[in-house]
Amino acid sequence: VGGFWRACWRRGASPVFAVEPARVNLGCLAHNLSDYAGRFTVVSKAVWSHSDGITLAEDPQHVPGNSSTFTACLPGGELPVPTVTLDRLIEEATKVNGRVAWLKLDCEGGEYPALLGSALLDLVDNVCGEAHEKCFIEGHEYQPGAVLQALRDNFPTVRWVKNGPCTILFWAHR
Repeated sequence: VGGFWRACWRRGASPVFAVEPARVNLGCLAHNLSDYAGRFTVVSKAVWSHSDGITLAEDPQHVPGNSSTFTACLPGGELPVPTVTLDRLIEEATKVNGRVAWLKLDCEGGEYPALLGSALLDLVDNVCGEAHEKCFIEGHEYQPGAVLQALRDNFPTVRWVKNGPCTILFWAHR
């Protein structure tokens, strides 16, 4: 938790936001980034298409402290978390430089409502992330093709690769 943030900071990125909804992961984030205290903003919410809050499910395949301990892709969620829209985060990040240099999305299903609900991707220069196959969220089934189409609608260059049986990795650049 926090590895991408650290890589961005070492390459001169500023401002940097670390978004993490699960309390169990916030401790790991604080520990892993303790050398950078005061240089980043932690947003203790899930990135989503609305700010009404959601309920996440614990993923039995992962252990606490792993960045994917909780997911929006599984039914029966019991962890209520507050949410923030991707556009709100983009608005905050662009107050300093007018643009977002890098956006990384590893949201355990949240990539769908976040990207598909965004109207400000034109302010982002590069996106990378992971999309899950057959993600059932708020009564909809999502497939990676929806993320790829949203990226193609907003970026001239989009690439992706299969990443195991249930996910893809994606990159989009201006």
